[in-house]
Amino acid sequence: MQASNLPTHVKKVVSAVTLCRTNAMKGRVYSCPNGHFSIFIRESCNNRSCPTCQSEIKENGILIQKKKFLILHIIILFLSYLLFCIHIFFPIIKNL
Repeated sequence: MQASNLPTHVKKVVSAVTLCRTNAMKGRVYSCPNGHFSIFIRESCNNRSCPTCQSEIKENGILIQKKKFLILHIIILFLSYLLFCIHIFFPIIKNL
């Protein structure tokens, strides 16, 4: 890999992606305060080209977009209901 003709930035990306969440990366230990269990989680490379790291960001972005769409949908339904109520309870007087 180091002897290849690839640009330096490409070599860095390939190295980061291949080492992502492996034993080569640091990690953190999360444990129960009572000592019942503990879990070791490896750190990620956080590279924008890494499919593992970016899938979480993409999923979070999709959830945010769904929430925005839901809020917009609720507003549209409320406004249409409001217009319907105005039309029913305050009919337009045709003959003035």
